[in-house]
Amino acid sequence: MTALEQILAGVPPEKYYEACITYHLVREQERRGRRLYPFAISQAVEHQLGFDFGYGWGRGFLAQYKRPILRAEGCGWIIDLEQFQTLRNCGVPAYYVLPRFFLASEWYEGLDLTAFLSVSALEPWIQERKGQKEACLGEEDPVLALETPEAKLYKALDRIEAVIQHNEAPLETWIELERTLNLEYGVEDCAAFPFMSELRELAAQDTREKLARG
Repeated sequence: MTALEQILAGVPPEKYYEACITYHLVREQERRGRRLYPFAISQAVEHQLGFDFGYGWGRGFLAQYKRPILRAEGCGWIIDLEQFQTLRNCGVPAYYVLPRFFLASEWYEGLDLTAFLSVSALEPWIQERKGQKEACLGEEDPVLALETPEAKLYKALDRIEAVIQHNEAPLETWIELERTLNLEYGVEDCAAFPFMSELRELAAQDTREKLARG
């Protein structure tokens, strides 16, 4: 196995995930007409401040990236309980960013393969582990399932917003792929919410009418 193959076969360093997910976050906000300003801090003060990355946009939000570890049960992330207390008291919306992928080939799906867990949602899990310095949060833990409906709803809203923005743009600015994609994009994401499915269908109808008009 070559040196490159060994690197690609291992779990990437935390900085890899920071770069990958930040790239997709910035691009996603640009697509929505917003500018997200990422900033990092040094490892020397990370423990003191409780976060290792931040994003300026309005009030902004802070992020603590956690490199995934391989377990028999699936992905896991080591949570520093003291660092959690610091992050909880920062006075700004804060999230644990929990990547669920290991392969470099999954870079382009990095955002979809990552959980964003708010610090407040993790509070009950932390309380059950008082006295510990650190603990492993597993992807099977119910605390992650609690975030799933909110995360799915956010994704559905985001997909619909993208479709509506395309519908409002002149048809001559569309590439050929978008004529099909705008009818399919986000349909599965909206399926879990009947009212979102109805809204998605209304957006699709607007797309069909726009295409018919030429």
